[in-house]
Amino acid sequence: MYEQHIRDKIASLCIENDIAESKLSKLMGHSDSYIRGITSGRNMISLGELLYICEYFHITPDEFFRRDRNLPLVKRNIIEDIVALPVEDAEAIAKLIERLKAKQE
Repeated sequence: MYEQHIRDKIASLCIENDIAESKLSKLMGHSDSYIRGITSGRNMISLGELLYICEYFHITPDEFFRRDRNLPLVKRNIIEDIVALPVEDAEAIAKLIERLKAKQE
């Protein structure tokens, strides 16, 4: 489960940042095919190398593993705002969301 996420995430980071997998491999001190081996599933990345990739792309490991990163910015901001709220307020928002979803059905 996480292995596929890691492969997909590295591939998408390369695409989003317009860097070839072979170039990232070289920057990491490996052969041209190192990242391709990871994204294809032939090899697994080490923790140290994964942390290097996070640093290179200016993201935290938490951001790397968060699946909501592909959400639109407005939704990500809402999630962050809810996380910062006291539990009682978050529960009130949850009830509001349930009410809004029920209206749509």
